[in-house]
Amino acid sequence: MTRFNSLFLTLLLAGFLSACGADQSAQEHLDSAREYLAGGDRNAAVLELKNALQKDQALAEARWLLGSIYLELGDAPSAEKELQRAMWMDWAPDQTVPAYARALVLLGEFGKVLELPESGLADPALASLYTSKGIANTALGKNRDARDMIDMALEIEPDSPRAHLARAQLDLNMGESDKALQSLQTMVEQDPDNAGAWRLRGDLHAARNEVEAAGEAYDQALQLDQRDQGTRRKRAFLALQAGDLKTAGASARKLLQASPKDPVGNFIQGIVDLQAGRYEQAEMRLTRAEPLVETYPIQAFFLGTALMANGKTAMAAAQASRFHALDPGNVRGRKLLATIRLQESAYREVEELMAPVLREFPEDTGALRLMANALLRQGRTEEGIGMLARVAKLEPDSARAQISLGAGLLMQGDAGEAQNYIETALELDPEYQQGDLLLVLSLVEQGNYEQALAAARAQAQRSPDDPIALNTVAWVQMRAGDREQAVATYEQVLRAHPGDPGANHALARLALQDEDYATAQRRYDAILAQQPDHLPAQIQLALIDLARDDKASMVRRLEKAMETHPEALQPRLLLARFYLSEQELEKVTTAFVGLSEAQRQDPSVLQVTAITQLARQEHGDALFTMEQLNAGNPDSADYHYLTAMAAAGTGDSAQTESELRRALELQPQHYNARLALARLLFRQQQDASFRTELERLVQAAPDNADVLLLQAAAAARAQDTQAALAFARQAYSAQPAVSTLLALGGYQELAGNQEAAQRLYKQWLQDNPDDSRVRMQLANASLREGDDASAEYVEVLQREPDNVIALNNLGWLLREEDPAQALVHARRAGELAPENPSVLDTLAMVELANGNFEQATRAVERALQRAPQQATILYHRAVIESERGEREAAIATLQSLLSGGDEFPEQAQARALYEELLQ
Repeated sequence: MTRFNSLFLTLLLAGFLSACGADQSAQEHLDSAREYLAGGDRNAAVLELKNALQKDQALAEARWLLGSIYLELGDAPSAEKELQRAMWMDWAPDQTVPAYARALVLLGEFGKVLELPESGLADPALASLYTSKGIANTALGKNRDARDMIDMALEIEPDSPRAHLARAQLDLNMGESDKALQSLQTMVEQDPDNAGAWRLRGDLHAARNEVEAAGEAYDQALQLDQRDQGTRRKRAFLALQAGDLKTAGASARKLLQASPKDPVGNFIQGIVDLQAGRYEQAEMRLTRAEPLVETYPIQAFFLGTALMANGKTAMAAAQASRFHALDPGNVRGRKLLATIRLQESAYREVEELMAPVLREFPEDTGALRLMANALLRQGRTEEGIGMLARVAKLEPDSARAQISLGAGLLMQGDAGEAQNYIETALELDPEYQQGDLLLVLSLVEQGNYEQALAAARAQAQRSPDDPIALNTVAWVQMRAGDREQAVATYEQVLRAHPGDPGANHALARLALQDEDYATAQRRYDAILAQQPDHLPAQIQLALIDLARDDKASMVRRLEKAMETHPEALQPRLLLARFYLSEQELEKVTTAFVGLSEAQRQDPSVLQVTAITQLARQEHGDALFTMEQLNAGNPDSADYHYLTAMAAAGTGDSAQTESELRRALELQPQHYNARLALARLLFRQQQDASFRTELERLVQAAPDNADVLLLQAAAAARAQDTQAALAFARQAYSAQPAVSTLLALGGYQELAGNQEAAQRLYKQWLQDNPDDSRVRMQLANASLREGDDASAEYVEVLQREPDNVIALNNLGWLLREEDPAQALVHARRAGELAPENPSVLDTLAMVELANGNFEQATRAVERALQRAPQQATILYHRAVIESERGEREAAIATLQSLLSGGDEFPEQAQARALYEELLQ
């Protein structure tokens, strides 16, 4: 029968059965379920019970039977739900309460188990409940209560296997392993099919590091209960710890058959794949195992190793840092992290990671190599070469060791001595390609281009089909200054290998130096013609589009790269940074959709995420993101600066200052951090500390606009308005921008020169008519001077229809001459800022101007709820009360307001209204 016909028949049969059952009652379905259970067909029984409950949800026995079947099948969540409903429906407590307790035990809801009532239960049910409570107390560490409960259970049922098993578990938890083992031995002798006893026996042997005995016990338990995935996980871990990858892999496969997302199954299989060199599969499996990392930190190590093998260094760094934080003494973890930090040029950190390892294991050649490289790259060549010499002595027959020493001498500048060690390596292993390349490099470093070219050509003759060899020849020619010959050699490579990435990329770079984008694009297109998914070529073409200002094409290319390389971070990061630069903040996070948890922990992803959160003023989220970044790299000045910005947004001045000072401790020349610290100290009026930081800024950047504006602010605080104005003029001259313009205008207003400020704003708006910030400043300045600013606010609203301040102020200005239009603006402002008391106050007075007394009253009362002591709003309440004819209420409001003694702008009007109302 074909698959289609089989499927059709199955659907037809299902429809037939459904039709046949449509007329059955709930009781009939329940009776059918009992018959199926009697015949051992639990699946059919479950179907009938569900049918019964569809017709009668209050059928308590169906709930009980369904819950008990789920319990037998190990589906604790479903069992708990159905058994709880059966209890609510008062189904036989002797059946439901013990079963419900067992379901809660499986769910780990131990506190709920202890709350279950014992009264009214018959002995067998009570014994089962006592056992469950004993297990719960054991899990909660209440050993004395646990023993009491188990003893009461055994007193009722001396031969209860579950109670004896609970007693053995308690003995094991209390360190009485011999006693527990004796009990378990008796249990399996009396009942060889007791899977729980075999399981616990496996736990006991595993705790005593008796691997073989533990494995045998687990195997026996699994033979008796194939569905016990918990025991299968233990068996897999046991085999892994014993180095038995075959057994571990077999257990993992069975776990994954049952549940493809099982973390333990993926973890074990990921390690097996890693050992077998299946790195992409290992990465996928180990990523799925991330929920285990807190319990099994080694998961981060293995995932980091897989990511390294796949060339995903940044992601590997995040995992290696995570593992090192969880297990700082682990040598393998230190080596993995040091290897990554070496690639990141964090040489001091490599040294710090390897020093403790070499103190404990002075002949660890891997640690020696890492330490040597770190020392060499810090310029400590003698120490580094000394380390490499120790490696060469420990591994005299290793070509790699000789090459490493030769490379170290090359870095020291001793190219001649380096050449000797490299030649020794080639004698040990003539096919060691790294030796050929280093020999060429050593000759180039000596300036001996003729010999370097000869060595490169000799390598090309030995490997005529290897484009790398001929590319090396071209590279030497470029270093020797023979660009024409190098281009000819690269083209020779391309005649034999048209899609060779190395030659095409080299020629594309030369074209880009000449700004010949068309030729560069042609070179990268040639790579893609042979390798359509070649990521570096896709990236370079996107960058060429950006250089041509073809942003749409760049986005399309990056999206294509993301589609063909969904796990690659580079195209996602480039796209996210592009959106960030374009202020398209809502699109930034879309570039990271689909990333795994490990990828989301990559420092580059976290940094872009944090900057985006700061830009969106999501300061709490940004702070959390920066905490993750700092955990992986606590010595980054930039990270501490960003953390300070996030803390500032949350209002935590103490943390802001602490983070800024830490950034400056790590990098004293961090200008942004020092500027932010100076601003913070100024706001906090820490004048002495502020002056110290300001002096440093002036010394470092005397003509910087931000520094000049800080000097202006300091002068203004000292009430030296003319000095403040002079500094502001310098800042505007140094950097004509909105920020410096508004600062200069503000200081002109402060100096009483309103005309100069408004002239400055108007001059700016002639060249920048769409600048709403400056237009708002002009409008507000005009308003303060009593001039009509309506036209300016209208201009702002044409560009920013939801500008609350413009809506509010325009509503206020128009309330008398055009109250209907004023109401449109005031109500819109109220919709946008319903909690702002000033906006609500304006709305109240505009509603009043339109004769809407009820709405005016509601608006002014809402304003006073948010600012109960605001004198202007209280005065407006009195005006509204007076207009409504509520004379006594208005008098009371004004009496309270005027008796306060505080001055306010409308004080004269308030007194005049009060006296008028008293007449």
